[in-house]
Amino acid sequence: MGATMVFDLEVWFEDPESKTLARADQRDIAAFETEYRVGFEDARKTMPITFFRYLGWSALRRRGMAPASKADRDKWLDNVISVEPLDADGKPVTEDSEIATADPTPPAAQTTSTSGQL
Repeated sequence: MGATMVFDLEVWFEDPESKTLARADQRDIAAFETEYRVGFEDARKTMPITFFRYLGWSALRRRGMAPASKADRDKWLDNVISVEPLDADGKPVTEDSEIATADPTPPAAQTTSTSGQL
């Protein structure tokens, strides 16, 4: 795992028109490993939904876009319908693509809608 390990994520909320981009990095991965007591590679393989939902919450929490407490996190996650890792082209990962993990440049800190408006 390199020093620039990042995951670009697309976080979809209960409102079908609302999604937010998040960038998780080693701070978020370390927090996950500490809380769940499981290593990064094992988490990606054995509990990918929990892993990516946690990374999405943690990355947005650091930007002030998600609550900090565990109780509030659980309530907030109830309104999150999906957290999708993105590939190097910024598209959701499929079986034929790979999760982008190398570019440490932060994505735009904005919420977008599916209608293309920022």
